[in-house]
Amino acid sequence: MKFAHLLLPVISFFELSKGQGTEASAHMKRMEQQRYSPRFNIVDSVPSNSPEFQLSDSLRMITGDTLFYLVLNVSDSSNNYTDSFNMRLDTSGVKLSWMYNKTCIEEASPHCLSYGFFNDSRPIQTESTFHFNNIDVQVGGDVVSLDKNDLSIGWGDTTISNFSMGFAQHNISKNFGSGVVALSSSLDSNTNLISQMFQEGYIDKEQFGLYLLTTTNRSPPDIQYTNSSSPWKSFYGGLIAYGSDAENVVYNITGSTDMFYVDINNHTTSKWLLDVTDINVSNGNHTMHAFDSKHLHIDTSVLNYFLPMEDAHLVHQLMFGENFMNNTSGDYAIPCNATGSLLFKLNDREFNFTADDLTYTRFYGFNEGYLGGNDLPSVPSGYCHSLLGGWSGDDFILGNGFLQHYYTIFDLKERRIGFGEINLSSFVLKDGSGPSHSSKSTGKPPSSASASSSSSSSSNSNATNSNGTKKNESGKINAGLLVPGVILGVMIAMA
Repeated sequence: MKFAHLLLPVISFFELSKGQGTEASAHMKRMEQQRYSPRFNIVDSVPSNSPEFQLSDSLRMITGDTLFYLVLNVSDSSNNYTDSFNMRLDTSGVKLSWMYNKTCIEEASPHCLSYGFFNDSRPIQTESTFHFNNIDVQVGGDVVSLDKNDLSIGWGDTTISNFSMGFAQHNISKNFGSGVVALSSSLDSNTNLISQMFQEGYIDKEQFGLYLLTTTNRSPPDIQYTNSSSPWKSFYGGLIAYGSDAENVVYNITGSTDMFYVDINNHTTSKWLLDVTDINVSNGNHTMHAFDSKHLHIDTSVLNYFLPMEDAHLVHQLMFGENFMNNTSGDYAIPCNATGSLLFKLNDREFNFTADDLTYTRFYGFNEGYLGGNDLPSVPSGYCHSLLGGWSGDDFILGNGFLQHYYTIFDLKERRIGFGEINLSSFVLKDGSGPSHSSKSTGKPPSSASASSSSSSSSNSNATNSNGTKKNESGKINAGLLVPGVILGVMIAMA
């Protein structure tokens, strides 16, 4: 089974986090020059009514633009070893966080050399082995109990040692950074970082919120970043908030106190799985019913939208007629000026993705017209890559192309996901540390975000956004056009 997805360039974020030398600076400069469209503007000042976010242990910066990363420190108290690693955020359902170990050199994996790896000088006691083979994940290695090895992971004043994670020896995918932070819906505190933070008293609720900086056709936000010397400001990708702070920032990110919550499916899976109904397709003239219901999987480990192979083909047929091309890997090309939309409901709330939302304006990393895969080597001029692809599983997958339009709260204890449409045109971002943060606004910030039940309609469907556009009065939620930003990717077909 092959997959089209975005491959981040081979860069050692491990080295960038340490600010090493001219090579890192030169790479940052190249990435700035390669930016396809600005995702944000760093400015000297913002309007006085702009909200303020102070980074801390419970409100942290995310880096990236299509896939997203979080810096973790790994320490060995027995020999004063400490290092920092950029780890990819992953809600795919993988239960075990993992990072590259120095043994990946012996396995001849070039990727651990590129991104940085755990390189402690003493032997590490292992518990078992692990292996993942799902979508673009093919990785294996040893499972390690941190506390039994005097190891810990953390950031700022947060230190976690009662935790198990994997030390990878090899993998064949290249977009992990130095590893993966598994943010599954499982409540196993031994492997779930959020649950362990709650157990050790670092947060008061088992939940986290994600604000992923959009690369849509909306105006990019203005950011006044008080640490102008930070090497990370060009790679800013958003925020992750833990515990109650996930609720405390709702008003400043969405302009509303309401979050639309949907219960996750009660299956034994550790995925963030929702039940979606009434999947319809419009070709611009007629609306046609496609499917009654499907399981919908929220997954930060991919950018695209995915349907099972036959379903993805049916949707393209209904939406575009004969005006599309595809290969056997599940990749599609559609007219760049195509019309139509894909609609589905989470309970009574309708989500609407237009053809623009599902279209890349060009083919990244290849000559124009190359779709990927030898079975379809060329595409006529005027065709673009479709973000909706096919895969071998049964679920409907929504990746970061969807999440970049909504502030999202993943609530482990209540078994639900909350959505709030992002409405943030400017803000102040301050560096900080410690267990608490301040989130200030001249407006009236809520004491906590109110929850709209999954059976209620939006209470502010006629509200006007700060950019002057009105939210859809019918209650539909519309996604914006997705275009990759700072970290350009190339589409590849994975074997």
